[in-house]
Amino acid sequence: MLFLKKLLNIGKFLLYNEVVFIRGVSVIYHLAIDIGASSGRHILGCVDNGKLFLEEVYRFDNGTKEKDGSLIWDLEALVFHVKSGIKKCRDLGK
Repeated sequence: MLFLKKLLNIGKFLLYNEVVFIRGVSVIYHLAIDIGASSGRHILGCVDNGKLFLEEVYRFDNGTKEKDGSLIWDLEALVFHVKSGIKKCRDLGK
């Protein structure tokens, strides 16, 4: 198997693109990561025989935390969840 990976930052979405070659046939998976104010999710998509297939593979809670009297994004948690969702796709073989 050969894997090609690309991570693009498009607005509030992150798009993770992976092409998987299995037995000479390529299947292209696209992973969109939607990070909202209260939750985030990873949506995996591919096209097979002209049909678009979408699958939610990972969902997480998102929010702010207080630091020095201000509300801030929990960036460590966001990075953890983005990586966890990508790992989930890998574990699924997609």
